[in-house]
Amino acid sequence: MKKDASIHMLEDGIRRIFVFDGDQSNSVQEFDLSTVPIDVTPEALDGMILEWLGVSIGFRQDSNMSDDQKISIRKDFIEYANKTFRILPFETPEAAIWSDERARDQLRVVGADEGLIDKITTLNDCKEKFLALSEATQPLGQSLASSNISTIHGIFVTGFCNDANSLFVDMNNLLKEIADNA
Repeated sequence: MKKDASIHMLEDGIRRIFVFDGDQSNSVQEFDLSTVPIDVTPEALDGMILEWLGVSIGFRQDSNMSDDQKISIRKDFIEYANKTFRILPFETPEAAIWSDERARDQLRVVGADEGLIDKITTLNDCKEKFLALSEATQPLGQSLASSNISTIHGIFVTGFCNDANSLFVDMNNLLKEIADNA
């Protein structure tokens, strides 16, 4: 989860699903509220949430709230998170859709030399790979356009879907789970 994410729960009848990159964790285990001691304090419950999600959640409350009300707010959040938080089954979307072979094909189309191909495919960060590939396939004399980045991403997304590898199956299952629980 992102350290500085601001999330607001709204009572507008729309169910929101939060899907986070899997760069910190590949799953969020459901928080079992039955394990919370009866005499838990709001501060102790905050600690349990921090341990569970890896991030501190700030709850709106006022000085007139009783501890029972503060605990109730936290438990409501836990129930909400159990129903709506999902983690992508891979580190980042870019890492999931990246294919060195597909990149090589795109670079060969524009006549890139093997040195550039090897340089791009050996980068460690897939976001950097996409940027370098987009720059390498941009027409000469033109600045990098977001349309070229989108086109490259589109080629890789299409390939990812057509390959239907295990990450695609995991993502498809995640989407089905979200749809079934909507």
